[in-house]
Amino acid sequence: MITTYSTDYAIPVGARITVDPRNARIKLHGIDCDIADAVHGIELLARRQGLDKIWGFVSTAEWLALHPHGFACEGALPGYFPDGPGVAVARFLTDRRAKSLRQEEEDALITRLRAEGSRAAKTPEGYTVRAATEADCAVISRVMTNVFTSYPTPIDGAPAIAAMMAKDVHFILAEYDGEVVSVASADVDRAHAVAELTDCATLPEHRGKGLMTFLLAALAESEAVRGLRSLFTLARATSVGINTAFSRLGYTYNGRLVNNCHIAGDWEDMNLWVTRL
Repeated sequence: MITTYSTDYAIPVGARITVDPRNARIKLHGIDCDIADAVHGIELLARRQGLDKIWGFVSTAEWLALHPHGFACEGALPGYFPDGPGVAVARFLTDRRAKSLRQEEEDALITRLRAEGSRAAKTPEGYTVRAATEADCAVISRVMTNVFTSYPTPIDGAPAIAAMMAKDVHFILAEYDGEVVSVASADVDRAHAVAELTDCATLPEHRGKGLMTFLLAALAESEAVRGLRSLFTLARATSVGINTAFSRLGYTYNGRLVNNCHIAGDWEDMNLWVTRL
């Protein structure tokens, strides 16, 4: 939930943020007030709550105003605003959070994927794909908790998945012999006319078949994303499979968010991949 603070931490009313203790960060949605006052209040709030990253997608004008206050640009999301991109900005409050531990490995993967180029998604033999319904919430949770030892958002149990669906998150499923073996979702942000393709999970015994590439292609053609300007994902920067899937679908690598969330048991850099619709 976006919260507008006005008292406890001297954050001006025009600073729109989400406090995210699960990932030790504050997400910045926009600043319609004095930049210096807002940054001071947000930093104070973060430090008092033990959070060490402030990040978010902001307008180009906001980015130019934030840059003198210690914010770096980590990427860009075309189509986020009608007249320009969303700039992924970040301010780190500890050296540990600011330092990528796998940069060389992550850069090598992007170099290789760029050389390979895109290719058409093929339907893996024996699998069927369909949109999920609320009746699938429990099995979606089982697949995701099987794949991820930790996750940036709650995924434990059917109620957690149902809550996501209620917030305009649309899941798609792949089945084999009647069993759900892979899931992905489109988290739709209609205010900015974009959707994040996320929650990508395939059971280990069904990997390596191009299944996720096919699921993501189906999501991009689904009714859920009609009328949007862009699709994007934040993919674990060391995950060969998920980065390969988006690269093969023709998405553009547009930056990397360092130590952005806690997933699969550790802090992860996240690659930003984008396509315009």
